[in-house]
Amino acid sequence: MKSPYSLCVYTPIQSDLLSRNLSKPLKSAWSFNDWDDLGVGFSDEDLLRSDEITPETGAVYLRNLRAAGRQTRGWHFQEDAKTRYLTLVLPYWTNDWTRLLLGLNVLRQVLPTAGDGGPGYIAVHRFDGRDSKTLGAIMMRHGESKVFGPDHPATQKTIAHASPLATRVKSMSKMPESHIIDNMGGLNERRQPA
Repeated sequence: MKSPYSLCVYTPIQSDLLSRNLSKPLKSAWSFNDWDDLGVGFSDEDLLRSDEITPETGAVYLRNLRAAGRQTRGWHFQEDAKTRYLTLVLPYWTNDWTRLLLGLNVLRQVLPTAGDGGPGYIAVHRFDGRDSKTLGAIMMRHGESKVFGPDHPATQKTIAHASPLATRVKSMSKMPESHIIDNMGGLNERRQPA
């Protein structure tokens, strides 16, 4: 049975830098040695399978992700013109750690140098019935990324910021998956006015 998750991303973004990063070849998930710090439990097999399905560039991955998000309408996207920060929430149902690892690997390569170097994060949430749990976070700053587990102070700081977004996804996780896929209009792609 699939479980509901969400990735909450908050990071500085500049279109020209993002485009440059999306066109670069992607590296193996093995290029990061801190996956064990995320409260998920990725195995060596997960890393191997992730490498097998990693596309050539981030642009290919995000094009596929965007198509899937539009198909299910499960995609919340805002770019704040004043702060130049991107907020992205992607709810999904999976029991396949390989796909989660693939997404995190791509985001870790594309986002840290896609803005002004200011702080950003990727928080991973899981929803089980009435329980919500942050599995960990990837903190990004000055072109680097570092994984922190659920109890690390850096992760705890992201929870307060990401909670309003994650809670919105959690309320949808109580519905059957097919109903959510049909009724996620509230999380369609959005842009704030410039």
